[in-house]
Amino acid sequence: MTQALQRASWIWRKGEVGQDEFCDFLAMIAVPEVGKRYFLHISADSNYTVWLNGKLCTFGQYADYPDYKIYDRVEITEFLRAGLNRMVTVVWYYGIDSQTYRKGRRA
Repeated sequence: MTQALQRASWIWRKGEVGQDEFCDFLAMIAVPEVGKRYFLHISADSNYTVWLNGKLCTFGQYADYPDYKIYDRVEITEFLRAGLNRMVTVVWYYGIDSQTYRKGRRA
């Protein structure tokens, strides 16, 4: 497992997890200065879509297995401005095994 994934925090809403669910996450990101390059490292148990300041920033995911986790590294510099930035992430959780997805344990 990569060092980035070892430091990652997996999050989800409270309560029982079902199949074929969507969940929205909101984060406010403080950017002290423009002119630097900024990157988002993101992974999801299934699929994700990210908007920054109301603009579609990135989406996707690859085959996902509990013993083989990956993440995307996306440059987000062009979507950010100095000060507070609004990041909305929508995650689609399959919750059922398939040929490209295996349901993991809930932490």
